[in-house]
Amino acid sequence: ICDGSCNNIVLEVFDVDDSKQAERLFVEINKAEPVKTIDLPGNAPPGVKKAIDQAVEDLRARYSEMFKVSSKCKPPHVHQDTLREDLFE
Repeated sequence: ICDGSCNNIVLEVFDVDDSKQAERLFVEINKAEPVKTIDLPGNAPPGVKKAIDQAVEDLRARYSEMFKVSSKCKPPHVHQDTLREDLFE
């Protein structure tokens, strides 16, 4: 993350003891999914976020077979967080 002028950058350094540990860390980091805009602090007004979260939960409860764990699922299936993000945008 950088400030408005991009003069300050947050960086995290991991100490590893061997190449196997580095490989595991690389895989773990690259499997991570980015944080959705709706979940970033200050982006979604609390009332809007709450309404979207409740609507998606209601849909998931009613149509659970349509929701998949993978964010790369194919239609007609949906991913909960991706749907929340799409509704927010």
